[in-house]
Amino acid sequence: MRPTAKEFWDRRAAVYDADAGVFYREAYEKTTACMRKYLKPTDTVLDFACGTGIVTLSLSPDVKELRGIDISDEMIRRAQGKAAAQGIANVLLTQTDLFDAAISAGPDKIIVKRPLKSEFLAGRKPSYTLNGKAIRYDCYTL
Repeated sequence: MRPTAKEFWDRRAAVYDADAGVFYREAYEKTTACMRKYLKPTDTVLDFACGTGIVTLSLSPDVKELRGIDISDEMIRRAQGKAAAQGIANVLLTQTDLFDAAISAGPDKIIVKRPLKSEFLAGRKPSYTLNGKAIRYDCYTL
């Protein structure tokens, strides 16, 4: 039986930074640099699929508040450990998804690092609605 997405990422969490984090280091650095262009010190930001917090924690000095969410308990646990070790106080990391009612206030911006390929192939920039608020993002990584 195939693991669920949550189970898959819970298992990957233990080696993610050492494996994928190293392999994709340049992509993460470019993603962070690109996203910084769209952020202001007064922004509240939601990072969807934040994983172990590589991008989330890097962007924390650039915004007022950043909430990282992920479906994986283990990814969040590791991100929380890194945030605590770095003394980062403006980041809230929780295991949940975009449909959680606790995200009701809505952020100013949402970071989505894995847009749907079909939207790119159609030449459209993806947009999302969160609690009735339309969100469009302009920074992509492929």
